[in-house]
Amino acid sequence: LVISYLFAEVSYYIISVTLMAQSMESSTDSSEINSLELTESFQKEFEQELQQYADETPRQLHLDETQASYDGINMFLNNRYDEAEEFFASNSQGSVMMSAGSCLLAFFRGLMNYDADLIERAREMIKKTQALCNRILKMNYLETNPFAYHQAQVVNADCMLYTGLLYFAQQEFKAYIKGGWYVRKAWKSYERTFIDLKKTTNTKKKNTAELTDEEKYVLENSVGFGYGLFNLFVSLIPSNLLVFVSLLGFVGDRSEGLESLNRGRRVTELHGPMSLFVLLWYYTISKPLLSVNDNEVSLSVEVASELLAEYDSIYGESAVFNYFKGRLARLKHDLNGALEQFQLALDRCRGQKEIEMIGHYEIGWCQMACLNYKAAHQAFKVIQYDSRWSKGFYMFLSAITLGANGSTVEAMNLIQEVATIKKRRTNQVEAFVDNKSKMCVSAGSEFSPTLFQLLCLETLYLWKFLPLCNEKTLKTYLKFLHQFEDFPETCFLAFLLQGAILTVLKDYDTAFSYLYKVFSNRTIDMPVYYKYVYPYTCYELGVICLNDRDDTKSADEYFGECVNKYKNYDFDQRLQIKIHNIQQSML
Repeated sequence: LVISYLFAEVSYYIISVTLMAQSMESSTDSSEINSLELTESFQKEFEQELQQYADETPRQLHLDETQASYDGINMFLNNRYDEAEEFFASNSQGSVMMSAGSCLLAFFRGLMNYDADLIERAREMIKKTQALCNRILKMNYLETNPFAYHQAQVVNADCMLYTGLLYFAQQEFKAYIKGGWYVRKAWKSYERTFIDLKKTTNTKKKNTAELTDEEKYVLENSVGFGYGLFNLFVSLIPSNLLVFVSLLGFVGDRSEGLESLNRGRRVTELHGPMSLFVLLWYYTISKPLLSVNDNEVSLSVEVASELLAEYDSIYGESAVFNYFKGRLARLKHDLNGALEQFQLALDRCRGQKEIEMIGHYEIGWCQMACLNYKAAHQAFKVIQYDSRWSKGFYMFLSAITLGANGSTVEAMNLIQEVATIKKRRTNQVEAFVDNKSKMCVSAGSEFSPTLFQLLCLETLYLWKFLPLCNEKTLKTYLKFLHQFEDFPETCFLAFLLQGAILTVLKDYDTAFSYLYKVFSNRTIDMPVYYKYVYPYTCYELGVICLNDRDDTKSADEYFGECVNKYKNYDFDQRLQIKIHNIQQSML
């Protein structure tokens, strides 16, 4: 669940390191951005932190303990949260796999709540587990108990990954650098273990304990989680940033990543369910988000349906599984079915706050897409107060749905509160919220329920929700947008949205004509909050040329103008990632 909720944004965090470094070069003292000086101190600091936990003696690791870790994580995934935490905690003394389970649950709670105490608790548990792994790696376990040695390598890499992601979540420049250091160490550890296991399989030494076939199977599929995750993740990064990524030592092969995760999901060990949920995240969230035609989405639906059906007997009552079933229903344009699954997730999570927030978030989006603004506001209102993550964004969603429902005075009060919240311009969501809240405040009392409804529709478009709506809803949107065509402030946005909706409806010629009205006037200056309209129009025109006209040359020209001509608009990084993946498929 952590993977599904967080990794959709992690790529933007890593990309932001490059962009932030560029923006800070002229305005920040060199000592603040000297990443070399920072990274030189990380290893020493890391070793000192682990020293305080160096006294714990590791237990001998055997296969039954890896099975126990699988049982524990399944308790958690099947809504037995407190029982799972107690199970791992009571068995973690000296145990790498039980400590790894405690780490994962603590990491999940800390990250989802964004609570300082919970994050610190997660870091303490991660350090304790790493210290245990390091003792095994420094002892003679490779010859006497190679299974324990290699499993410690894998768990140590997991801990590095968790630590890096906790630093990324701070969304500060030094934290990005530090997080990148930990993530790189995680990748190198996964890669080294992957190579070591291949060597172990192909060579035998005298007077050395050997791995059994079952142990090899477990280890190869355990490391498949991290190795597959990194290959999959890096393969999604745009080509113009791959040089930066390669400097960190990462490589990305999507097919190899998916193959490793597919193997990894079958192991009855802690990493098995983790590999499964990365695959579900990819096929229900990431791949559809980057798709440009129905065939790619249909493939995602087919694979996700098979995975959910295969594991229904194990996780059929799981709130987490209901979440992914809801995402699958969205891909099938069944928003009512999605709402039913997300509500089931809420009912089954038994007060587990982290999963409750995800359920309310998804319900809010589905209700907004169905034009049920009151119900959407109620859902967003819950996470507006309960979540510490991006409070300004949740408050913004709560405000625009409130205004769309007719309560404009209360909505404007919320928007004014949003405008006062400190935001990081390097965070694309917060930059978007900042631009839109300033637009609303400047309009004041003139911002009517109709304009709030337009803002809701615009937000649905930018979050790629329009392709998930049914034909009746999309035609309702088209009728609504006609009223904005004659006003200079809103006409180009209306044309873009109409073109995007008609593309979903496969009325490509009419869609092209609307979009070309924007493209032919792209020399007109746009206010900052509509600056994205021109590049997104180029993207939509390229998609039509590719899917309807099979004109790859024109498509590439539109995509090229989008990437090369326009900079620093809302969600430029997201659009670059989408275009990168399209161009990769065109090769």
